[in-house]
Amino acid sequence: MALSKPDSSARYWRSSDQYFNINKCTFGEQARNKIDKAKRTQQSDVILQCVCALLNSGGGVISAGVENEDYCYCTMSLGQDLEEHLLKLLDVPEDFIEFVQSGNALHMYVKSWCSHDNRARLCSVHSGLRKRAGTKTPLIHPSGVLDFIKKKRQTLYLGPPAKRTKWIHGDEIYNKAQEFYEKQEARLGQILDFGESVNVELKSFAHEKNLKTRLNEKVPKYLSAFGNTKGGFLFIGVDDRSKTVIGCGRGMDAQMMEQMIQEICNRAQSRAFHFLNCARKEEWSVDYEVFEVMENSGEEPRYIVAVKVQAFCCAVFEDDPKCWHIENDTLTQLDPESWLKKMQGCDPGDPDDDLSSRFNKVLSLKDSPPQCRAVYSIKDIATLQERVFSVQGESLNIMCKYIPQELLVNYPNLLTCIQTKSGPGILIMSTSWAIDVNLPRNKSVICEALLISTDCYPTLFCWAEGDSPELWQYVNDTAFSLKQKLVNLGGYTGRLCVIPRLVNCQTGEVIQNETDGAPPYPDSYTLNHVTVQALLRSLTTVVMSISSPLSDTLGCEFFNLLTEEQYDILHKYNGIKHLFIHGPPGSGKTLIAMEKIRMIKNSDNCEDTDILYLCENVGLRDFVRKQCKCLCETRAGFMRRNDDNFFRVKHIIVDEGQNFRLEHGDWYQKANSLVQENDGIFWIFVDYFQRSHTSSSGLPPLNSQSKAFLYEVVRNSEKVFDAMLDLIHQIAEHLKPEETAHFQDMVKNVTLSHSFRGQLIRRTNLPSVETNVVTIIRNLLKRGHSAKDIAVLYSTLEELDNRVYSVKKQMSSVQFGSVENIDEDVVVLDTIRRFSGLERNIVILVDPSVHPVQNEVEVNVHLSAFSRARIRLYVLQSKRSKLTPRIAF
Repeated sequence: MALSKPDSSARYWRSSDQYFNINKCTFGEQARNKIDKAKRTQQSDVILQCVCALLNSGGGVISAGVENEDYCYCTMSLGQDLEEHLLKLLDVPEDFIEFVQSGNALHMYVKSWCSHDNRARLCSVHSGLRKRAGTKTPLIHPSGVLDFIKKKRQTLYLGPPAKRTKWIHGDEIYNKAQEFYEKQEARLGQILDFGESVNVELKSFAHEKNLKTRLNEKVPKYLSAFGNTKGGFLFIGVDDRSKTVIGCGRGMDAQMMEQMIQEICNRAQSRAFHFLNCARKEEWSVDYEVFEVMENSGEEPRYIVAVKVQAFCCAVFEDDPKCWHIENDTLTQLDPESWLKKMQGCDPGDPDDDLSSRFNKVLSLKDSPPQCRAVYSIKDIATLQERVFSVQGESLNIMCKYIPQELLVNYPNLLTCIQTKSGPGILIMSTSWAIDVNLPRNKSVICEALLISTDCYPTLFCWAEGDSPELWQYVNDTAFSLKQKLVNLGGYTGRLCVIPRLVNCQTGEVIQNETDGAPPYPDSYTLNHVTVQALLRSLTTVVMSISSPLSDTLGCEFFNLLTEEQYDILHKYNGIKHLFIHGPPGSGKTLIAMEKIRMIKNSDNCEDTDILYLCENVGLRDFVRKQCKCLCETRAGFMRRNDDNFFRVKHIIVDEGQNFRLEHGDWYQKANSLVQENDGIFWIFVDYFQRSHTSSSGLPPLNSQSKAFLYEVVRNSEKVFDAMLDLIHQIAEHLKPEETAHFQDMVKNVTLSHSFRGQLIRRTNLPSVETNVVTIIRNLLKRGHSAKDIAVLYSTLEELDNRVYSVKKQMSSVQFGSVENIDEDVVVLDTIRRFSGLERNIVILVDPSVHPVQNEVEVNVHLSAFSRARIRLYVLQSKRSKLTPRIAF
């Protein structure tokens, strides 16, 4: 929500970085002292807003035209008032801003704000929040906002109202002020028996010519202060030194006085906002009384304006925070609610919870730029970076494994422009860096490379046959997005630019951009040994980050990193159009399928209807449909629906292919024909270990498949994985001859990529499984787990229908749902088959079994069921259950 904008003399524009142009500004103390005060203030405010916005939005450049021609930054500095303005924003401006004069322009290079060293999440001039400290009413400094919130949560104000009232009423001054407020009687010249305190403020306003203006200026700050502290009273019409009643609003109408104070109180109440996850969600009330001062002289009436302010459980703003950022290419002042939400940004979960135990924290919100989200990884980020983007020795390492090798043969001069770069560093070549930062690829660009090396600016090279305005727009947009992602996703906190270079692919010469008006960056933006490594770690985070499926569960967005193996599948096989990706349960096949869809869309500039995702189950289809902008259909739906529904499809991604069937026709032939007509991509993700039936899947034989492999299990805890691995070995013992080599290779290489223990609990011979289910769910919820963590799975729909009534009846206060409600805060009650491809933190299996005619895949079905549990697995068996001995554990 845009609350205010800088003066029109500040113009925002975007090229490879974010820029503000300020038309004219006077610099230097003597010159600034000669100009009008209002003009000085206006110029200072414009610069302050632009600096604040860039600090909160990844950094950028401000270029200001110098109005006084004799100005020299080296000898005259900025001017005292400008420096004082910047000190409102930054303790040491030079830590974030570098000033460089170039002719009649002063350039300010602003790097991103960062919240480490106990800084606030956002850089702000002031918070708009006040508090009461003795009889003073200071602003809460932005760096103290989190401490303010923490203390609020810990005080009795978040406790029962009765306790709060009793505690405040123990204050003698407060109680006397309460009596005066309730009595609503005052005599002219009366001396009150109480004075000011943390709960009481006295103001005279007896001689104000424009009382309405004065009330609007002063009252809101006391409403904010009392609301944010202990509550209190504001009495207007009382001399604060002598405590004498003198009245205010002489000659005014009482109704008019009431209307003025009501408007102020209403505005204040609209500025009361709750913290994230506030348990009380109380309404905040402000009461007031306007009563006439009694006097014997017969003069015009005077009044006491008495305002009673309740303590608020959260935050009351006096004014909008003075804090700006760039939103949709517009400099925007944050409204109080948005500002408060951003200031409370914190890492998901607690230090001791499952998330922190399962993953390494790559990027914490405590140490990162304002736009960042938390990032977690299975591996340590430094180790991952060394494996993916390694800098070796003192030379420049050219990494070209992710581009077609014939490019270097067809274009022998491709790397001519790099020959002057000596390193140490790395040149990372890619078919398209735009795809890695979620932008559409330009097919006129042959290939691209990112240079990260010492004594150089980070540089993006794009090779093409020639240049055009569209190509330069593409190069600038990609460089801009790379820079923004490195800061706002990768968490890079140093001075950063990405220089765009368009290169002739035939000659290898850099093409000059005559229209680029961006100023050159200072030397401090070149990299050294330390910043090369830091930037490569941020780059690793950028290219391997995916939004975590746990984001919805935890109520805030955060990212997981792809494993090296998953990243290689997406990039090493990027040019292969027909591919079978084999991986064990928990290796991230669905996740990679969704990421592949995103990459296809950006690579081929696809419409949503150009890509089709196919799976067997409705639950998985609906889940992916919410995550990906493409056609999503089940295999049965694909075969039943008219071909006209898929006439635009060019690319098809198949998930859980081993469970497909031929009961509605040859789905593989139909899909393959669609793709071949358009020379499209056809990727099939399969895991024969999880076959759920004995019918033909319609897939070609293993020896006819072009294969890629995933071996690392990332989803499941160690305890769950151990049980899964035992089942995998049992499956491998009963193979068809043509499958032996494939399965043995998978069994030999499958590993768990972390050491999080988790839990596996088995209970057998139970007289009442449903009673156990109820007890487990109740205990889990009591220990702080949410309904969204839990799934209870039965073997068949018949079992589900016959047995869940008892569970629901005993737990009427708990919300239950099916696989269609997987994203909602409900306990899922469904079958093993319908839940295939989905996952939850805790899975309860009830009497797992298969129909006698499916005994051949019984272990496979159990493996699929076990692997649905990320952290904890319960297997409950009733007395009547007959679990096959070979899958007992």
